[in-house]
Amino acid sequence: MRAGRPSSYSDEMADKICREIANGRAVHRFASTENYPSAETIRKWKNTRPDFLAKYTRAREEQADLFASEIVDIADAPPIMCSVPSPDGGTDERIDAAGEQWRKTRIDARKWYASKVAPKKYGERVNLEHSGEVTLGLAERISTARKRDLPALSAPKELPEPEELSGTMPAWPSER
Repeated sequence: MRAGRPSSYSDEMADKICREIANGRAVHRFASTENYPSAETIRKWKNTRPDFLAKYTRAREEQADLFASEIVDIADAPPIMCSVPSPDGGTDERIDAAGEQWRKTRIDARKWYASKVAPKKYGERVNLEHSGEVTLGLAERISTARKRDLPALSAPKELPEPEELSGTMPAWPSER
């Protein structure tokens, strides 16, 4: 480990890391820099320290909220313009298609990230609706068949006479 980088856990360092995350920074961007532990150390803390995991999870949720609010800012920004030559020799201002695609990609990336980090808040809502009739499942079918066949199975059967059974059953070890 390089000198100057902290590796031992402290509440102050945990709070500092979580502030960076909540402010939108990725761990790999600040980990291993001066005054921060490595990304591996941060992963170990998440796996071994429940108090850090709780702070880290909350910071990720705050980061998702930040990215969701950035989506509105990006979408509300004026269109990206570019100058193009006009037929009369001057220039015309037009919306830059590549710049607008870049903006759309930034919005989509933030939407995707927020939906993964905070799925209950930003994820796709799935509405399951059933129409049609409900048929019996396998367990109900088995139960119905057992009830139907139970009288036939429980009816007394005629047992063969003992002389009919002689020679068909093995003798008990004591009778051998």
